[in-house]
Amino acid sequence: MKEYFKSVFEIIKENWKSLVLFEIAYRVFTSLLLLKGGGWLVNRLLEYQGYSYMTLDNYSNFISHPLTVLAMAAVLLAAFFLILFESYGILSCFERSWKRERITMPGMIRAGFAGCGHFVRRYPLRWILYMAGCAPYLYFHLIIWEFSQAKLAMVTLQKVYEFLPKWFFVLLLVLMLVGSMFFSFTMPFRLLRLEDGREVREHTGQMLKGRWKRDVLYSFLLQLFVLVAVLVIYFIMLVVMVAAVKLTRDSGSLSVRC
Repeated sequence: MKEYFKSVFEIIKENWKSLVLFEIAYRVFTSLLLLKGGGWLVNRLLEYQGYSYMTLDNYSNFISHPLTVLAMAAVLLAAFFLILFESYGILSCFERSWKRERITMPGMIRAGFAGCGHFVRRYPLRWILYMAGCAPYLYFHLIIWEFSQAKLAMVTLQKVYEFLPKWFFVLLLVLMLVGSMFFSFTMPFRLLRLEDGREVREHTGQMLKGRWKRDVLYSFLLQLFVLVAVLVIYFIMLVVMVAAVKLTRDSGSLSVRC
Protein backbone atom coordinates (compact mmCIF):
# COMPACT_ATOMS: atom_id res chain seq x y z
CA MET A 1 0.00 0.00 0.00
CA LYS A 2 2.88 2.35 0.76
CA GLU A 3 4.29 1.68 -2.69
CA TYR A 4 0.93 2.52 -4.25
CA PHE A 5 0.61 5.88 -2.53
CA LYS A 6 4.27 6.58 -3.14
CA SER A 7 3.81 6.00 -6.86
CA VAL A 8 0.72 8.23 -6.88
CA PHE A 9 2.65 10.97 -5.10
CA GLU A 10 5.54 10.63 -7.54
CA ILE A 11 3.12 11.19 -10.40
CA ILE A 12 1.26 14.20 -9.03
CA LYS A 13 4.14 16.01 -7.32
CA GLU A 14 5.22 17.50 -10.65
CA ASN A 15 1.98 19.48 -10.94
CA TRP A 16 0.39 19.28 -7.51
CA LYS A 17 -0.04 23.04 -7.22
CA SER A 18 -1.95 23.23 -10.48
CA LEU A 19 -4.05 20.24 -9.43
CA VAL A 20 -4.95 21.82 -6.08
CA LEU A 21 -5.81 25.18 -7.67
CA PHE A 22 -7.89 23.45 -10.33
CA GLU A 23 -9.83 21.44 -7.74
CA ILE A 24 -10.45 24.48 -5.54
CA ALA A 25 -11.71 26.51 -8.49
CA TYR A 26 -13.82 23.59 -9.70
CA ARG A 27 -15.37 22.94 -6.28
CA VAL A 28 -16.16 26.60 -5.74
CA PHE A 29 -17.76 26.89 -9.17
CA THR A 30 -19.80 23.70 -8.88
CA SER A 31 -20.96 24.61 -5.38
CA LEU A 32 -22.18 28.00 -6.54
CA LEU A 33 -23.72 26.63 -9.72
CA LEU A 34 -25.45 23.52 -8.36
CA LEU A 35 -26.39 24.72 -4.88
CA LYS A 36 -26.97 28.44 -5.22
CA GLY A 37 -28.03 28.27 -8.84
CA GLY A 38 -30.19 25.23 -8.19
CA GLY A 39 -31.89 26.93 -5.26
CA TRP A 40 -32.56 30.02 -7.35
CA LEU A 41 -34.00 27.87 -10.15
CA VAL A 42 -36.32 25.99 -7.77
CA ASN A 43 -37.60 29.27 -6.32
CA ARG A 44 -38.32 30.65 -9.79
CA LEU A 45 -40.15 27.45 -10.75
CA LEU A 46 -42.22 27.62 -7.57
CA GLU A 47 -43.18 31.21 -8.31
CA TYR A 48 -44.08 30.36 -11.89
CA GLN A 49 -46.36 27.55 -10.73
CA GLY A 50 -48.03 29.75 -8.12
CA TYR A 51 -46.42 28.34 -4.97
CA SER A 52 -44.80 30.36 -2.23
CA TYR A 53 -42.66 27.44 -1.08
CA MET A 54 -42.48 23.69 -1.53
CA THR A 55 -44.28 21.35 0.86
CA LEU A 56 -45.06 17.66 0.93
CA ASP A 57 -48.57 18.51 -0.28
CA ASN A 58 -47.57 20.37 -3.44
CA TYR A 59 -44.46 18.30 -4.12
CA SER A 60 -46.13 15.85 -6.52
CA ASN A 61 -47.67 18.59 -8.65
CA PHE A 62 -44.45 20.57 -8.65
CA ILE A 63 -42.12 17.71 -9.53
CA SER A 64 -44.38 16.42 -12.33
CA HIS A 65 -44.81 19.82 -13.99
CA PRO A 66 -43.29 19.78 -17.52
CA LEU A 67 -41.18 22.85 -16.81
CA THR A 68 -39.77 21.26 -13.65
CA VAL A 69 -38.95 18.06 -15.53
CA LEU A 70 -37.21 20.07 -18.26
CA ALA A 71 -35.25 22.08 -15.69
CA MET A 72 -34.17 18.95 -13.82
CA ALA A 73 -32.99 17.37 -17.07
CA ALA A 74 -30.96 20.50 -17.85
CA VAL A 75 -29.39 20.48 -14.38
CA LEU A 76 -28.44 16.80 -14.72
CA LEU A 77 -26.88 17.44 -18.13
CA ALA A 78 -24.88 20.32 -16.68
CA ALA A 79 -23.74 18.14 -13.77
CA PHE A 80 -22.68 15.31 -16.11
CA PHE A 81 -20.77 17.76 -18.29
CA LEU A 82 -18.96 19.11 -15.23
CA ILE A 83 -18.00 15.56 -14.24
CA LEU A 84 -16.60 14.96 -17.71
CA PHE A 85 -14.78 18.29 -17.64
CA GLU A 86 -13.12 17.55 -14.30
CA SER A 87 -12.15 14.04 -15.43
CA TYR A 88 -10.35 15.34 -18.50
CA GLY A 89 -8.71 18.14 -16.54
CA ILE A 90 -7.30 15.72 -13.96
CA LEU A 91 -6.32 13.23 -16.65
CA SER A 92 -4.34 15.92 -18.47
CA CYS A 93 -2.52 16.72 -15.23
CA PHE A 94 -1.63 13.06 -14.69
CA GLU A 95 -0.46 12.66 -18.28
CA ARG A 96 1.83 15.69 -18.09
CA SER A 97 3.15 14.64 -14.69
CA TRP A 98 3.86 11.14 -15.98
CA LYS A 99 5.93 12.70 -18.78
CA ARG A 100 7.63 15.01 -16.26
CA GLU A 101 6.08 18.03 -17.96
CA ARG A 102 4.50 21.05 -16.33
CA ILE A 103 0.90 22.13 -16.80
CA THR A 104 -0.82 25.18 -15.38
CA MET A 105 -4.36 25.46 -14.07
CA PRO A 106 -5.49 27.33 -17.24
CA GLY A 107 -3.89 24.53 -19.22
CA MET A 108 -5.94 21.97 -17.29
CA ILE A 109 -9.08 24.00 -17.97
CA ARG A 110 -8.34 24.11 -21.69
CA ALA A 111 -7.62 20.38 -21.70
CA GLY A 112 -10.90 19.77 -19.87
CA PHE A 113 -12.96 21.64 -22.45
CA ALA A 114 -11.05 20.11 -25.36
CA GLY A 115 -11.54 16.60 -23.99
CA CYS A 116 -15.24 17.24 -23.37
CA GLY A 117 -15.71 18.45 -26.92
CA HIS A 118 -14.05 15.37 -28.37
CA PHE A 119 -15.88 12.93 -26.10
CA VAL A 120 -19.32 14.46 -26.71
CA ARG A 121 -18.76 14.49 -30.46
CA ARG A 122 -17.66 10.87 -30.40
CA TYR A 123 -20.50 9.71 -28.14
CA PRO A 124 -23.36 12.19 -28.74
CA LEU A 125 -25.78 10.35 -26.46
CA ARG A 126 -23.74 7.65 -24.74
CA TRP A 127 -21.59 10.19 -22.90
CA ILE A 128 -24.63 10.95 -20.73
CA LEU A 129 -24.97 7.27 -19.82
CA TYR A 130 -21.24 6.98 -19.12
CA MET A 131 -21.27 9.94 -16.76
CA ALA A 132 -24.48 8.77 -15.08
CA GLY A 133 -22.90 5.36 -14.55
CA CYS A 134 -19.82 6.59 -12.72
CA ALA A 135 -21.36 9.60 -10.92
CA PRO A 136 -22.84 7.77 -7.88
CA TYR A 137 -19.44 6.42 -6.85
CA LEU A 138 -17.06 9.16 -7.95
CA TYR A 139 -19.27 11.97 -6.66
CA PHE A 140 -20.95 10.30 -3.72
CA HIS A 141 -19.67 13.01 -1.38
CA LEU A 142 -21.07 15.77 -3.60
CA ILE A 143 -24.42 13.97 -3.86
CA ILE A 144 -24.63 13.70 -0.07
CA TRP A 145 -23.81 17.40 0.22
CA GLU A 146 -26.47 18.24 -2.36
CA PHE A 147 -29.15 16.22 -0.57
CA SER A 148 -28.24 17.79 2.75
CA GLN A 149 -28.43 21.34 1.40
CA ALA A 150 -31.18 21.29 -1.24
CA LYS A 151 -34.75 20.94 -0.01
CA LEU A 152 -35.99 19.54 -3.32
CA ALA A 153 -33.40 16.76 -3.25
CA MET A 154 -34.14 16.01 0.40
CA VAL A 155 -37.90 15.79 -0.16
CA THR A 156 -37.37 13.60 -3.22
CA LEU A 157 -35.19 11.22 -1.23
CA GLN A 158 -37.77 11.15 1.55
CA LYS A 159 -40.54 10.31 -0.92
CA VAL A 160 -38.51 7.48 -2.45
CA TYR A 161 -37.62 6.18 1.01
CA GLU A 162 -41.29 6.15 2.03
CA PHE A 163 -42.43 4.50 -1.20
CA LEU A 164 -39.93 1.62 -1.21
CA PRO A 165 -39.42 -1.00 1.51
CA LYS A 166 -36.48 0.02 3.68
CA TRP A 167 -34.48 -3.14 2.97
CA PHE A 168 -35.03 -2.73 -0.76
CA PHE A 169 -33.99 0.93 -0.61
CA VAL A 170 -30.73 0.03 1.15
CA LEU A 171 -30.09 -2.87 -1.23
CA LEU A 172 -30.73 -0.65 -4.23
CA LEU A 173 -28.34 1.97 -2.89
CA VAL A 174 -25.58 -0.59 -2.27
CA LEU A 175 -26.01 -2.18 -5.71
CA MET A 176 -25.95 1.25 -7.34
CA LEU A 177 -22.71 2.19 -5.60
CA VAL A 178 -21.02 -1.14 -6.31
CA GLY A 179 -22.08 -1.10 -9.94
CA SER A 180 -20.97 2.50 -10.31
CA MET A 181 -17.61 1.69 -8.70
CA PHE A 182 -16.81 -1.07 -11.18
CA PHE A 183 -18.15 1.04 -14.05
CA SER A 184 -15.80 3.82 -12.96
CA PHE A 185 -12.84 1.52 -13.61
CA THR A 186 -13.72 1.62 -17.32
CA MET A 187 -13.78 5.41 -17.55
CA PRO A 188 -10.00 5.99 -17.91
CA PHE A 189 -9.97 3.71 -20.95
CA ARG A 190 -13.01 5.43 -22.42
CA LEU A 191 -11.44 8.83 -21.88
CA LEU A 192 -8.22 7.60 -23.47
CA ARG A 193 -10.17 7.11 -26.70
CA LEU A 194 -10.01 3.36 -27.16
CA GLU A 195 -11.79 2.08 -30.21
CA ASP A 196 -14.87 0.30 -28.92
CA GLY A 197 -16.66 -1.07 -25.89
CA ARG A 198 -15.15 -4.54 -26.30
CA GLU A 199 -11.64 -3.14 -26.12
CA VAL A 200 -12.57 -1.13 -23.05
CA ARG A 201 -13.93 -4.22 -21.32
CA GLU A 202 -10.82 -6.22 -22.22
CA HIS A 203 -8.47 -3.59 -20.80
CA THR A 204 -10.57 -3.26 -17.67
CA GLY A 205 -10.63 -7.03 -17.20
CA GLN A 206 -6.87 -7.26 -17.62
CA MET A 207 -6.37 -4.48 -15.10
CA LEU A 208 -8.58 -6.12 -12.48
CA LYS A 209 -7.59 -9.72 -13.17
CA GLY A 210 -6.02 -11.28 -10.11
CA ARG A 211 -5.87 -8.04 -8.15
CA TRP A 212 -9.38 -6.68 -8.09
CA LYS A 213 -9.55 -6.74 -4.30
CA ARG A 214 -6.45 -4.60 -4.02
CA ASP A 215 -7.61 -2.18 -6.71
CA VAL A 216 -11.03 -1.85 -5.11
CA LEU A 217 -9.40 -1.16 -1.74
CA TYR A 218 -7.08 1.45 -3.25
CA SER A 219 -9.98 3.05 -5.07
CA PHE A 220 -11.97 3.22 -1.85
CA LEU A 221 -9.04 4.76 0.01
CA LEU A 222 -8.56 7.26 -2.78
CA GLN A 223 -12.22 8.22 -2.59
CA LEU A 224 -11.86 8.61 1.17
CA PHE A 225 -8.88 10.88 0.62
CA VAL A 226 -10.86 12.93 -1.91
CA LEU A 227 -13.72 13.22 0.58
CA VAL A 228 -11.38 14.55 3.27
CA ALA A 229 -9.77 16.94 0.80
CA VAL A 230 -13.16 18.22 -0.34
CA LEU A 231 -14.27 18.75 3.26
CA VAL A 232 -11.10 20.73 3.90
CA ILE A 233 -11.73 22.84 0.80
CA TYR A 234 -15.33 23.48 1.81
CA PHE A 235 -14.19 24.42 5.32
CA ILE A 236 -11.68 26.89 3.91
CA MET A 237 -14.39 28.34 1.67
CA LEU A 238 -16.69 28.72 4.68
CA VAL A 239 -14.00 30.45 6.72
CA VAL A 240 -13.23 32.83 3.85
CA MET A 241 -16.91 33.69 3.35
CA VAL A 242 -17.48 34.27 7.07
CA ALA A 243 -14.37 36.44 7.24
CA ALA A 244 -15.52 38.43 4.20
CA VAL A 245 -18.97 39.00 5.72
CA LYS A 246 -17.42 40.06 9.03
CA LEU A 247 -15.04 42.49 7.34
CA THR A 248 -17.91 43.94 5.31
CA ARG A 249 -20.03 44.45 8.42
CA ASP A 250 -17.13 45.95 10.34
CA SER A 251 -16.43 48.36 7.48
CA GLY A 252 -20.10 49.33 7.41
CA SER A 253 -20.12 49.95 11.15
CA LEU A 254 -17.05 52.16 10.93
CA SER A 255 -18.62 54.15 8.10
CA VAL A 256 -21.77 54.76 10.13
CA ARG A 257 -19.76 55.91 13.14
CA CYS A 258 -17.76 58.30 11.05
